[in-house]
Amino acid sequence: MSAKKEDPRAIRSKRLLKEAAISLLVETQNLQDLTVQKVTAKAELNRATFYLHYLDLRDLMRAYRL
Repeated sequence: MSAKKEDPRAIRSKRLLKEAAISLLVETQNLQDLTVQKVTAKAELNRATFYLHYLDLRDLMRAYRL
């Protein structure tokens, strides 16, 4: 059986969220200042998109070992 391919839009969204989180961490140097709202605003995505892929910020961090 072949593995089901992930939707390119999902791949793009996850990449943008990861890059936004890293960028904000570099800017602020403080994990406590990081919020879902800030990450999604930086990524120019909707908060619903974030929650479609991740449970919370901790889940995002765990996914990429940030």
